[in-house]
Formats: sequence, C-alpha cells, structure tokens
Amino acid sequence: MSRPYYCSEILETLHDGDRETEVVACVEARHDPATEKLHARLDAFLREVNQRGADPELRPSWLPSPQEAIEGVPAEEATAMARELFHHWVVKVREALRAKREGEI
Repeated sequence: MSRPYYCSEILETLHDGDRETEVVACVEARHDPATEKLHARLDAFLREVNQRGADPELRPSWLPSPQEAIEGVPAEEATAMARELFHHWVVKVREALRAKREGEI
C-alpha cells in the first residue's frame, strides 16, 4: 500500500419530516513502510441530503466516537487490513443504528 487508502459507505438514509440525512462510515489509512504499521482513522457521521453549500458533518451521541487503530502489517497486506478494519467498523455503526431504532440509546 504505497498510497493512502480511503473508503466511505452510506449505511442508511434517515427521514425526519422534510429533512433527510445519510449515515456515513469511513476509514482513512496509511501504511508506514519504516515501521511496517498501518495507521487507520475510523469515523461515522450524518450529513444532510441535498445540502446546499458546505456539507457539515453531524455527530449525534448515539454514533460511535471516531477511533484510531494501529496494526503491525507488511505493506503488501496493508490494504486488506484496512478493508478488514473498515468492515468491523461498519458492523459497529450498524449496531448503533439498530440500537437507536429500537430505543436502546
């Protein structure tokens, strides 16, 4: 992995009256060849659909807080590790969505 890895996914669209927001999960990862470590920042936020102008990111308390992960991995396995970290993050964000829907939060 010689370039930064970035991935985002819209997990769901929430409807509140006339307002629609998307739940987004994302990861940004970089591999340091000197230390053979992958540094990943995982985040989740809401953004308004059809927003004019700047696209503010909203972070309600029910979403997981941003996390950072550092994994020792050789460069040739870094992209696969970043994808795996993102997959687990998406599961965590979906669980928070489920809990919100069911009123657990």
